[in-house]
Amino acid sequence: MTKEKFKAYLTVQFSGLTNMFDVKQVIMFSDDVLNKADCLDIMKNYDKYLTNWPELEKEVEDER
Repeated sequence: MTKEKFKAYLTVQFSGLTNMFDVKQVIMFSDDVLNKADCLDIMKNYDKYLTNWPELEKEVEDER
């Protein structure tokens, strides 16, 4: 997983535009940065990636 892809996932999540289990919508709202495998990987390893890049939550929140 890349930092860019995890940030794209967080951006969609924080936007509130879709249920994060609707992978097709997540992919669409990520401007196709993410694919199905990326979304499933992030769902499975969310806490790990958040630990790796804790600054992304603030970055995404500040960009809103």
